[in-house]
Amino acid sequence: TGTPDEVFIGNREVVRSLGIRMPVWASVAHLSGSPHLPRSDDEAAVTFGEWARGSHPPASPGGQHELPTPNQNDGDPLVSPRIALGGVSFRHAGSGRDAVSGVSLTCAPGELVAIVGANGAGKSTLGLMLAGVVQPTAGTVLLDGTPIEQVAGIEQRRRLRYVFQYPEHQFVGQTVRSDLEAAMRVEQLDAHAVSERVDDALRRADLEGLARANPFTLSHGQKRRLSVAGALLTNPDILVLDEPTFGQDDHHTAQLMATVTRRVADGCTAIVITHDLDLVACHATRVIGMRDGEIIFDGTPANLLESDSVLRSCSLRRPPAAEVAWRARQLGFTIPPVACRQDLELLRPTVDARSGGLRLTGPYVANLIGDPPASSRPREPDQTGAQLIGTDRAPSDSWLERRNPTIKFGVVVALGFMMTFVFNPLTPIVWLGVVMAVARTTGIGPGRLVRLLSPVAVFAFSLLWTNAFLSLVPSGERILWQWGPFHLTVHGLMQGSALALRGISTAAMGLLFILTTDPTLLVVSLVQHGRLPYRWGYALLAGYRFMPGLADELVQIRLARRVRGEDVTDERAIYGSWGGGLRRWANGFSRPFRELRILLTVAI
Repeated sequence: TGTPDEVFIGNREVVRSLGIRMPVWASVAHLSGSPHLPRSDDEAAVTFGEWARGSHPPASPGGQHELPTPNQNDGDPLVSPRIALGGVSFRHAGSGRDAVSGVSLTCAPGELVAIVGANGAGKSTLGLMLAGVVQPTAGTVLLDGTPIEQVAGIEQRRRLRYVFQYPEHQFVGQTVRSDLEAAMRVEQLDAHAVSERVDDALRRADLEGLARANPFTLSHGQKRRLSVAGALLTNPDILVLDEPTFGQDDHHTAQLMATVTRRVADGCTAIVITHDLDLVACHATRVIGMRDGEIIFDGTPANLLESDSVLRSCSLRRPPAAEVAWRARQLGFTIPPVACRQDLELLRPTVDARSGGLRLTGPYVANLIGDPPASSRPREPDQTGAQLIGTDRAPSDSWLERRNPTIKFGVVVALGFMMTFVFNPLTPIVWLGVVMAVARTTGIGPGRLVRLLSPVAVFAFSLLWTNAFLSLVPSGERILWQWGPFHLTVHGLMQGSALALRGISTAAMGLLFILTTDPTLLVVSLVQHGRLPYRWGYALLAGYRFMPGLADELVQIRLARRVRGEDVTDERAIYGSWGGGLRRWANGFSRPFRELRILLTVAI
C-alpha cells in the first residue's frame, strides 16, 4: 500500500512478482531513474525522449526476446495457405445486414494473425468461419485447398480449434481433468497416452492442483486457461482464440502467449481476436483490421500503429508504450524501436538517477506537444461510413409504436379475454385478418408474423385434432369415423377449429404488441399511468430482457459444444458397437439437461 510512486517505483520488483502488469509510465520512470511517475502520455514522452538522448542506443529489443519468432511469410507465393476464404459473407438470422460481407483472406502456416476492430465489426463471426464452426451464407472456405464442407467432421474438430470469449460455454466435463479428457476423444488414443497429455496440459496451464474441481467453480482466469489448454491438446493446425488473455494476470498472459507462439513456430496457424493492441504489437506477425463486416487493413503491427486513419476507422488506440514512443518522435527525439511494454522492459535503465526525478509542468508539455495526436480524437464520419449506416438505419417508428404502451397493453388483454368466449371459427379468422392488416400498416409483413407464429400453429394443430377426435357427441350428431374411443364428427371439427384459430389469433395480437412496444417504455408507462409498483416494474423489465439473452447464450453453447467435437465423436469406436449405441442414446437423451445446466450456470 502507498502512493503510486511508492508502489510502482519504490516496490517495482514486488509488484512484478505478484503478476501485476506494470504501467508503461512506471517503466518510463524506471528507465530515466526518476522517483516520480509521469502523469500523462505527454510527460512520459518527454521523459522517454530525454532518457534516449542521454543514453547510448541499446541493442534492438526484438533480438532479446526469449520466445521463438514465428515465421513471417510476407505473402510468399510458394507458401500454400492453410485456410482460404473467398468472398465469404455471413448474415445472422433476422438481421437486416451481413455481419461479414465479401471477405477474401488467406492464412499460411507459421502466421500469428491478430483480428482487431470495434465491437460488432464482425471479428468473432470471421473467426468462427476460419475455424469451420459456422458455414458462410455466401463464398467458399478452403482448408489446405479442399472445400471445408468436404472435410469429415471429426477431422475438422481435430485440426481446427476455436476458443470462445466466454469459456463456460464450452465446458463438457464434470471436473477439470474430465473436461480435458473430453477434448482428446477426437484423437482416439489409448487411456495411458490421454492421461500423459492431460497431465502435461494441467501443468502448462498451472491447474495441477485443480484437476478434480468442477470447471464452473474456477476463477475467470483459470477458466480461460482451461479452455485454451483443451484447444491445444490435439495440436491443431488452426487455432482461433477470442480474447485469450482476458482475465489473466501478467505472468499467465506471458505463459499463455509463449505456448501459442511456440505452436506457431512449429507451423500452426494462430488467429487471435483481441482488443489488446499491446499483445498485437508484441506477438502478431500480421494484423487484420475490420469495420462494418469488411477488412479495411491487412498488414504488419508496425504499419497499423503508424496509421492514424486506420486506427480511427477501426475505433482503436495505440497501446500505451507505442503512444509514448509516437509522441516522443513527434517532439523530434531519436528513440529505439518501441511498440509494446515488453520492448520498454528490455531497455537498459539509467544508472544514475536524476535528483528529484524529471517533473514537467502541464503548460510546458502542452507548449511542446501542441494538439494531441489524431488517434485520440473522436472518429470523424466519412462518406463510406455514412452510406453504410444509412443502408442499415432502422425505419422510423410506426403509428402503433407511438401509441401509449399501457393503453395497448389493456386493449390486448381485453381482446384476449373476450376471445375466450368465442366458440365459432369465423370470429378468430376475422380477428386474425384484422391483425395482419394492422401489422402491414406498421411495416411488419404477414410472412414475418406467420414465421413467428409457427410454434403456436403446431400446438394449435394438435389442439384441433385432439378436440375433433375426443369431443362429446351431441344427441343426433352423425359420426363420420370411429375407432375405439376415438370418433370424428362435424361438431368436433368445428369445436377443434374454433379453439385452434382462437389460440392463433390471440397469439398474433400478443405478438403484434410485442413487436411494436419498447419494453422499457412499457414498464415506465405501467409505473406512471398504470400505478404499477416500480419494484414490480423493474422485475418485469429484467425478465423481459433476460429471456432473449438466454436464447443467444444457448446458441453460443451449442456452437461451443460443436467445437469440442460433441457432434462428431464416434462412440462405437471408443466404447464398442453395443456400448457405443447405448452411449450415443444416453448422450442424446441427456443433452438438453447438460445444456440447461450450462445455461443456468452462465446466467447466474
